[in-house]
Amino acid sequence: MKNKSLIFLLFLTLVFLLMFNLSLSANTVTMSLNASKVWWQDGILANGTLVNATNDPIPNVAVTVKIGGTTQCSDTTNATGHWECSFTAPNEISIYTVTAETATETASTTLTVAPTYGDTPVGTVDRIVYEVPILIQDMSGKIKQIFVRITVWKGY
Repeated sequence: MKNKSLIFLLFLTLVFLLMFNLSLSANTVTMSLNASKVWWQDGILANGTLVNATNDPIPNVAVTVKIGGTTQCSDTTNATGHWECSFTAPNEISIYTVTAETATETASTTLTVAPTYGDTPVGTVDRIVYEVPILIQDMSGKIKQIFVRITVWKGY
């Protein structure tokens, strides 16, 4: 009889939670990046919040930002549940998954590391992109215009 009473009590608790639209999950961590497409070695600011099921901030919790399992930076949430930290973009051109992790929650977003061409370089590293149009003749004899792009970094 005790088992039936316990099951009934659990059932009533579940119904109560569903009726009042309460979440069974405890906390939610959010994350955003100051840019989603960057050059390699650009500085990136990651930030977000940590709140509980009733949207109250959770202070003093460690948040770690990772790319591919490698820690990039970390911070502790403040009184309003906010956290932020900075890291440098990876050195390889690719699309990366960036995660913000606490002991129990995870949020993720994507980061594209690729050059951006044009008259004005985009990013925070000193560099210049020269774009020069050239005419070539392809194997069929057609004349085509191509663009040669050269990236020059200010001396390091």
